[in-house]
Amino acid sequence: MSKEDLMKISVEEFSRLQDWMLLSPEDSEAYKGMKKGMMS
Repeated sequence: MSKEDLMKISVEEFSRLQDWMLLSPEDSEAYKGMKKGMMS
């Protein structure tokens, strides 16, 4: 896979994660788990 392909996949996955975070209440365990995963 080229660097461009990997970058595209990474951006798509991050965008999908952001969408889920926007739909989840900030005090939910799911939100906290997603945020923790992003900060690692």
